[in-house]
Amino acid sequence: MIADVQVSRSATTIKPKIVVNMLNRAKRPVLITGGGLLNDERLVEFVYELQKRAGLEVIATGGSSRALIERDVNVRMAVFTLHYVTQFLTDLQEYDLSLFLGFRAPYYLSRMLSALKHFSNINTISICEWYQPHAKFSFPDFRKKEEYYKALEEILEVL
Repeated sequence: MIADVQVSRSATTIKPKIVVNMLNRAKRPVLITGGGLLNDERLVEFVYELQKRAGLEVIATGGSSRALIERDVNVRMAVFTLHYVTQFLTDLQEYDLSLFLGFRAPYYLSRMLSALKHFSNINTISICEWYQPHAKFSFPDFRKKEEYYKALEEILEVL
């Protein structure tokens, strides 16, 4: 895997309505989920509703696949590491927009977003609860978990 490249370009903070606009314009969007879904039923329900309404593909990394499959989410790939999925996205370039959700280790996600930023043409959006400077677009840091859930609900409302 290609290592992190430090540059001055940071992610643009994004609002839920803009996330929906980008989803609607994308020809081939994908949602990549992380292990944060294991202990958060609200995130699992969000993924279920998002896939149902937007019809996007879901790639579940590691253990997040179990919770999604149990909720009847159609998962394209399951149990691969984020590292492997990043290499897949970089090599194949079949998606034009990738959303990232549920990653508990922001530092690890940051490294993978850096690789995508520098070595692919994929637009990346982090809809995790922490700001990700290496994504092209990112939610801001949320001070309270309820603010974060409200932003996710707004995506579904606008969709």
